[in-house]
Amino acid sequence: MRQLPDFTCTTDADTNPSHDEAAPEPAHHLTDSVPRPKEDARKLGSSYLFGLDGLRAIAVFAVLLYHVAPNRFVGGYVGVDFFFVISGFLITYRILQKTKDPDSPFSLKDFWLRRVRRLMPALVLLVLVCLPLAALIYPELLVGWQRQVVGALTYLTNWIEIFHGSNYFDQATPMLLKNLWSVAVEEQFYLVWPPILLLLLKIRGKHRHSVMMGVVGALALGSLALMGALASPENYTRVYYGTDTHCFGLALGILLALMWDKESGPLSRPWLSSQRWTWVLAPIGLAGFAALVCLVPDTSSFTYPFGLLLGSLCSLLLVGSVVIRPTARFTRVMEFAPMRWMGTRSYGIYLWHWPLIVFARILFPTAVDTLESLGVDIAAVIVSLGIAELSYRFVEEPIRRDGIMGSFAKLGERIRTGWVGRLQLVTGVALVAAAVVSIVKAPSKTQLQLQVESLQAETEGSLGGQEDSRNGLSPQYVVMDKPAPQGEGGGAAQAGQEKPHGDTSKIPNYDAEQMTGVPSGSTVTAIGDSLISGTSSGFSTELEGINFLAKPIRQWDDAVEVVNKGLEEGTIRQNVILDFGTNAGVWDEKLVYQVIDALGPERRILLYNIYSPSTFVDDSNAVYARIAEEYPNVYLVDWWSVAREHPEYLGADRTHPNMTGMYAFVDVALEVFSES
Repeated sequence: MRQLPDFTCTTDADTNPSHDEAAPEPAHHLTDSVPRPKEDARKLGSSYLFGLDGLRAIAVFAVLLYHVAPNRFVGGYVGVDFFFVISGFLITYRILQKTKDPDSPFSLKDFWLRRVRRLMPALVLLVLVCLPLAALIYPELLVGWQRQVVGALTYLTNWIEIFHGSNYFDQATPMLLKNLWSVAVEEQFYLVWPPILLLLLKIRGKHRHSVMMGVVGALALGSLALMGALASPENYTRVYYGTDTHCFGLALGILLALMWDKESGPLSRPWLSSQRWTWVLAPIGLAGFAALVCLVPDTSSFTYPFGLLLGSLCSLLLVGSVVIRPTARFTRVMEFAPMRWMGTRSYGIYLWHWPLIVFARILFPTAVDTLESLGVDIAAVIVSLGIAELSYRFVEEPIRRDGIMGSFAKLGERIRTGWVGRLQLVTGVALVAAAVVSIVKAPSKTQLQLQVESLQAETEGSLGGQEDSRNGLSPQYVVMDKPAPQGEGGGAAQAGQEKPHGDTSKIPNYDAEQMTGVPSGSTVTAIGDSLISGTSSGFSTELEGINFLAKPIRQWDDAVEVVNKGLEEGTIRQNVILDFGTNAGVWDEKLVYQVIDALGPERRILLYNIYSPSTFVDDSNAVYARIAEEYPNVYLVDWWSVAREHPEYLGADRTHPNMTGMYAFVDVALEVFSES
């Protein structure tokens, strides 16, 4: 849903150096046969690295594909790892070159100031524009604005979201600035790696390069191993967001820079440049990267860490191909004007595309994975390209060239001498004022949160082992192990068999007549996650007396515990509505079987399928359909079809029903009840 780099490493003085800050030696031996690209808004020095702008274009294009069509380009999130490899290589290469220049020695202070000057203005502009837009378009996007804005401006988004418990791969979550997690990882890299590199450069002796490469290799292996050790379906976001678990791509880029800086021996610049086999780097890297984008989903356990490692390795091959072979055909293709244009604007494109997609989906609701939805998302991406160009021309490049204080000085001069400067001043003041007003008026809770809290307030103290309010009974019992029924997945009797009957004496309010048709609410229990708790008032209206065991963010592993506890306390009635999987789908179908088996054959069970933009929806719904066929007392509630036909029933996240959709969500269950 994975999202998603240096985008910050565009062609500024710290990456592809400009003429006035060029490294003392060229990045490679340039020949007259190398086509010099036309300059855009910057000067290209002798150490300009051919092809890297085009590679950035490929990386950001993969991310765009993932966010626009996550069910088609399931592995587009590896574009982030491509950027990590590019960043690790370029920053290390630049520092190594600067440390060799006696006339312009490397300065950590200057490096960090240039990074702030390069990255912060565009980021501040993004925040100032998005806050007022969110307030106008859908104020609920500003709920939790503090962590998003603080994370953005401090480059701590990834860790703040980890501690908050966010799920990057849940495409249903319309978090406005969630794509900034990777920019935070990059900035943390800029802060930590240069001092470490300077310390390593103090090592003396002929084995210095080997020691440095050993240290970085150990860092890569350690990060990779940590991701593999910590990864599990319930915490993929933790290992994906974590700087500690996701820095192996940066480390691989660093290793390439160290090799390219080595002056002799195997794995040195002369040795690599002399090898004929290096022509295979580009086709292998490109084919592998494309395969990953199309075939490796973010829900696969293989992805963490092996899919991401393969993405980083393919990216490494592509970076190596253009660095080692600057005159090769592939490098020339990467220097085509459209590729270079997209690569040089990749930072702005990455910043703007996701918030604009969120806004567009709210303004023009469409069903997920349709041509209409694709058209809306593509339109948002096109707008982001235009904004990225404006940001690059009028914000990023001027400030990179003149510095922040110099840019303010020039603005002051324009204000004194003409209307253009005054218009810029008024626009800036208006943006700041609008952002402040948006923050002041931002809602503290979403409508879904308010609905959930209302349900909790109504039911507080009525459950948890207390007497049932309808019949005064408080049966206590433990679910006994039953022989596993025949059928796939440890499951059930086959559909079409006569409904089995079990012991109904322990079911509160049991009434045999309520097992067909629309039942009385006093015989119904709704169990689930935020979709149940968020539509509770609709259920209470249509099924008066219904009780709930529902709470947001619950998943199927939580469902097992909730159901067993409810059975022990006697709070689960004869007609049960189940809805889980909104946040993570069905990552282990055995859990669904456990819940169904625990409820037993004596209950009528309605099982909702799910609808959201997330990549796990199709596989999860296939599981639900199969289980409903296997159990004669389980009936599928096809919410997916209803929501797909009526996207206007959904909120901004294209997952949770709005007020109109709430009653549609309830009605589809009532229809299933009436037919069963």
